[in-house]
Amino acid sequence: MFEKLKSLFSKKLPFQGSKQIIEFAFEVGGTKYYKHTNEANIPFKRALKVISIYNELDMQCTRGYLIKHSEAVANLLNKTPFKTNNLLELMKLNNQLKERLDWIYDTDIVYKLASVVYFDETENPEDYDWVYCQRKIEKWKKESTVTDFFLSMPIKELIPFLGDFELNFQDYSQAQINEATIHLENISTNLLEQQKQILLNHSDFMWLEEVRQN
Repeated sequence: MFEKLKSLFSKKLPFQGSKQIIEFAFEVGGTKYYKHTNEANIPFKRALKVISIYNELDMQCTRGYLIKHSEAVANLLNKTPFKTNNLLELMKLNNQLKERLDWIYDTDIVYKLASVVYFDETENPEDYDWVYCQRKIEKWKKESTVTDFFLSMPIKELIPFLGDFELNFQDYSQAQINEATIHLENISTNLLEQQKQILLNHSDFMWLEEVRQN
């Protein structure tokens, strides 16, 4: 008994060398995830990415989506001769942006934000690894439903306005994802073949800035 207690208290706690105060946040699939106790003290590399993703959450679309949207619009405007169906396609793309403004949240962006804000014991709390973030998201989606995941993490701290969400997370997320898929299909229809390649890998598409830098 004494040896068990000794082993328990002698176990090295995670992130002991960190200059920031880090605390346990939630657990999924047997893996514990942590966060910085004060958002103002998040190391700048993580902080800059968190700010960037919050902007995407506010716009209801990623930077990658806007890039592909603008490419599709440019392709349509360059059509010669410009026909009525080209105008209809432009209207469709514009309406998609308007529809996104009515979304309560974009499910994939919430996962993306969580993957940077929360980290496990193997990660460097000073920085984020976008490839490892992808793996975390895959694990979260595999280990739990959207509802279970959203309710397991401190959602009110991450996204305050979802604290009073009265709809079913699973149903809303599925409907939103289905609509997002249609949006990307409509964009893809108006892209050149080389412009479509990134859309074949949804995970990479969500992290388009990082993909382009590597």
